[in-house]
Amino acid sequence: MVDVLIVVIVCFIAKWVTGIIRTYVLTKNLLDIPNERSSHAVPTPRGGGLSFVLVFLVTVELFFLSGKLEFYQFMILFTGGILIAGIGYIDDQGHVSAKLRLLVHFLVAIITLYFAGDLGSTVKIGEYLLPSWLLNILLVLCLVWSLNLFNFMDGIDGIAGVEAISVFGGTATIIYINNGNISESWLLFVLTGACLGFLFWNWPPAKIFMGDVGSGFLGYLIGVFTLLTVKSGLLSIWVWLILFGVFWIDATITLIRRFISGERVCEAHYFHAYQHAARKFKSHKKVTLAVLNINLFWLFPSALATTFFPEFSFVITALALTPIIVLAIKMGAGVTYLNS
Repeated sequence: MVDVLIVVIVCFIAKWVTGIIRTYVLTKNLLDIPNERSSHAVPTPRGGGLSFVLVFLVTVELFFLSGKLEFYQFMILFTGGILIAGIGYIDDQGHVSAKLRLLVHFLVAIITLYFAGDLGSTVKIGEYLLPSWLLNILLVLCLVWSLNLFNFMDGIDGIAGVEAISVFGGTATIIYINNGNISESWLLFVLTGACLGFLFWNWPPAKIFMGDVGSGFLGYLIGVFTLLTVKSGLLSIWVWLILFGVFWIDATITLIRRFISGERVCEAHYFHAYQHAARKFKSHKKVTLAVLNINLFWLFPSALATTFFPEFSFVITALALTPIIVLAIKMGAGVTYLNS
């Protein structure tokens, strides 16, 4: 009961902070102006994700000061989080070049792996033990892709908030079921509550967008918590692959298709599966609700099943994600022009 109460309190704090940020942003006229690639039709304030960034970082600092987090965990979550949110905040205020933004992302990913320590002896492909240097390169690329793909997928009202709540809430619940109240589950529950508070303002029709400050931060935390929980044995990689399935599958298929067709993959566009779906059904809310239902009633039970039947994790993951892959392809992920 106390757990639920704290999450509710965090939710309302984040909701209140988001309202303050929205008022400030409106006075500064920091609006997201619709263009030919936009999925929204009216100018909308941006940068609301700063609310859950602040709530989470304060929580991380309190956990560290109370001895509930180790130094390396604090450095990864707090320092890395500030740097990612910081470059996103600056971008929301004006414009940061793609090269500078990507440079910061790679530097933070490298710093993150430095504090996480050597993982080279923990990963096998069949009987082959991955060399430490190769694993670290792959992890840097995965971290950078995670925080960027979350930004790419934040294109219609409510979808990024729903995905964050589903992923963080789902992993927090699974850790709680298997391990009870520990620091990792608490932090993930707090993050879930903070994102829920923001979602009150971002639910279709959105009154404020999370902006790069929020989307990059959430994408970074998904990568970081995956790294930390897999390293500690709290969760398997399969849990994260399943729960994050809607986003990483849509973004990855879109990237691959655009690369194959000769499109500029770094150029902004509106050809993800979820964007095609929003145009097809003429509704942000329907697509966002569909993502919520897929996450809640299909992907979460599948992820939970991998913890009860670990020997079948690969099979469960394949069964869980195959329909998502088919759906993303059917909805036209990465297709520049789609006949509805």
